[in-house]
Amino acid sequence: MPAVGSLSIKSSDTDAQFLSGGLSERGFIEGRNVGIEHRYAQGQPNRLPSLAADLARRQVAIIVTTGAQAALAAKGATTSIPIVFSNGSDPIRVGLVQVGNGENPPSRRPG
Repeated sequence: MPAVGSLSIKSSDTDAQFLSGGLSERGFIEGRNVGIEHRYAQGQPNRLPSLAADLARRQVAIIVTTGAQAALAAKGATTSIPIVFSNGSDPIRVGLVQVGNGENPPSRRPG
């Protein structure tokens, strides 16, 4: 059964329900045809890299993160597992994604 990894700096029932609900809307039912492995850093950002590495070792199909710190930890743990992130920061400025020639931030932005 494929597994979705969930990584966050703190535990949130709302985030867990949102993830589970979103997956079920698309036919992925936790425990039936998909597993969800939650990892929380309990408010300690220094724990995020080891938690992300654990998800990568478990070879989850995708890592879903909340916040830039969790997304950066996931990015540092794997180059082969897709990462979905939600955060209030500019993903280019914090180094989550690159555009153009790889400058962060780029000297020119499209649009």
